[in-house]
Amino acid sequence: MMVSTERPASLVKAENKVKKRTKKKKTSAKSVAPEGVPESAPLEGDPVKGVSDTEAVAKNPSAMLGAAVWLMLSSPGHKHLFVTDFEWLVVPPILAKQFRLYRRDNVPIGFVSWARVSEEVEMRIINGSVKLAPKEWTGGDRLWIIDVLAPFGGVEDIMADLNKVFEGQAVKYIQSDENGRRVEVLK
Repeated sequence: MMVSTERPASLVKAENKVKKRTKKKKTSAKSVAPEGVPESAPLEGDPVKGVSDTEAVAKNPSAMLGAAVWLMLSSPGHKHLFVTDFEWLVVPPILAKQFRLYRRDNVPIGFVSWARVSEEVEMRIINGSVKLAPKEWTGGDRLWIIDVLAPFGGVEDIMADLNKVFEGQAVKYIQSDENGRRVEVLK
């Protein structure tokens, strides 16, 4: 019996493609950003732009999810989350188009999600349970900001934009600080 030591041409071709890709750009082991995305966002530059682009979400919800996850990985308060947490914290507001993605110089710097909840869910949020089922994100008329991500700054610009987005509406959120948690209303 003859054993060939020659590797199939298709395997060699695939290996060469992989080698070419890995030679193009080597990234630092510390980087959590995908190729083409900076490891941090610009602190100064163009004004912050908020986007809740329905058409972009319809075409590519994974791009919005990717931006939100990247911001979470850059946020000390979020980087400890598990992948399964994205399923209840990020995916439902993106699919319900109840979010704003903020960019500076076309780089994501912030993400805000909100829910329209029932009275029952509102009481759970007030009592410390913000884990919502997908249907609870759109299950009522009480507007709550669920999450604010701004690991690179720009919070003032984000809040100013949210005041325009929700003008004339009562929007509640939980403010946590050294004194504990309290309900605030967006002004």
